[in-house]
Amino acid sequence: MLEERTELSSLPTESLCEIFQYLDDDIRTLYSCLQVNRFWCKQIVTILWQNPMPNTYTSINLGVFINSFEEEVKLELEQNHDINIKEMIKPLFNYEKYLKVLNLRGVRHAVFYWLKNYRLSKNPFFDECINFNQNSTIDIIERSLMKLILKNSYRIDHLILDLSRRYDDILEVEIFANENYTGIRNITKFSFVNNTSEICYNNIKNLLEILPTLCKKIDIFKFYNLIYLHDEYESRLIKFIQNQHHLTSFDLSKGYINISRMIMALKYQAASLKSLKFNKISFIDVSYFSFNHLINLEYLEIEGTYPIEFILFPLSKANLKLKSFMAKFIEIDYNLKESILKSSMNTLEELYLEIYIPRIIGKSPLCHICPNLTHLSIALCIFDKIYDHIIIFLNYINNLKNLSHLLIEFSCTSNNEILDNFIKINLPNLKYFSFKFNDYSFISLKRWVKYFFNDIYFNKLIFYYKDCYLNIEQINLLNNFYIKNKKNNFSLICSNYFKFVAIKNKDTNMGSIE
Repeated sequence: MLEERTELSSLPTESLCEIFQYLDDDIRTLYSCLQVNRFWCKQIVTILWQNPMPNTYTSINLGVFINSFEEEVKLELEQNHDINIKEMIKPLFNYEKYLKVLNLRGVRHAVFYWLKNYRLSKNPFFDECINFNQNSTIDIIERSLMKLILKNSYRIDHLILDLSRRYDDILEVEIFANENYTGIRNITKFSFVNNTSEICYNNIKNLLEILPTLCKKIDIFKFYNLIYLHDEYESRLIKFIQNQHHLTSFDLSKGYINISRMIMALKYQAASLKSLKFNKISFIDVSYFSFNHLINLEYLEIEGTYPIEFILFPLSKANLKLKSFMAKFIEIDYNLKESILKSSMNTLEELYLEIYIPRIIGKSPLCHICPNLTHLSIALCIFDKIYDHIIIFLNYINNLKNLSHLLIEFSCTSNNEILDNFIKINLPNLKYFSFKFNDYSFISLKRWVKYFFNDIYFNKLIFYYKDCYLNIEQINLLNNFYIKNKKNNFSLICSNYFKFVAIKNKDTNMGSIE
């Protein structure tokens, strides 16, 4: 044991920090690592406190921050707000300097739940309602905590502004504009989310007004749930987008009113923008966009946009050179989608498609459109002529010589036709095959397992199944089947869907379809 500990401690600091980062969602393991030694403790603390105040129903010990408040604030809390500062735990570290994510609403949220728990700890029968928005104790702690963070934190990378209806206005903008408080000046990611209110708050408006001058290093913009975007906010956000010269990613999800001008502002990011996401957005105006300026775009994701031709038509004319295209929609005109694929013929490596089979009848196969694909995910909509449509689909993906990962989601309950013809197609570098479907039979499962086990090139098989759809006899039959085949590296996992996964051992050719 001592020898193992010595070897681990000899790892470079950079290597240990990289290992710890993989545990950022595993709080229990991080706390265990925290107690190993002083060096590990210092490294783990920076991870545990990088986002301690998310906008969730959690409570953290704000006492570690309150001890660092200005003396007059602590005196005010003791004398007028019944907060015993002397019993607050004195912090071992200046935790505020480790913050990477600052959720402006999350700070108030954290103060609210801390105060509620503090009152209960003093009086288990405390039943007074603490008003979230109208509470002087929350106000003074929130303001002091925000000042402490903005003054001492030099690692804040992500600023989140949440405008859900629960909240009133944010703190006065002077706190953020203070030259001595540099906390948000180096952020590279800005999220503006959950705007469902028609009210325009002055402090939020003022903050958006000064952000373009305070924050000039934004790489990523994320806008989410903009059901209604007030004109005052819209104009300032457009200016914020225009003033960034290093923007690489733009994500707009669930937008509806006043989003078109924000999209048009992307023309100022022609040289830098590499990732563009439009997810479940709708347009109320009737203007087409221009995307000819997006010459360096590498990743494009579109899902549920309406009307789709507003953005699909200009994208099809933009001569994009994508590396990854996520087309999460079934278009009216397949030709527009195909134009995007053809313009990215030699660069496209990853592709997600939702396909209604009649739309690709007579169309060129993918091997002619984008022959360098390595990862392909396809959701198939097949309702009739199952055998004929499966043949059309398999010819559509046949002869992709570089394809290593293939994922198929199949809407039809009959899946034997896929297997009968899949073994005939030519995918010489396929290493990972995943087939998700709505229903199955044991006869079908046995055929799939038999095929992949008999093919010496696949050495690991996994079957995911819905136990809620099976009776006792079926579950027992499935378990017996698993016991019989587990020596061949077959795994059985209870899940929310039926899916078959095969992982390849080494390369080989797989024949060709006729």
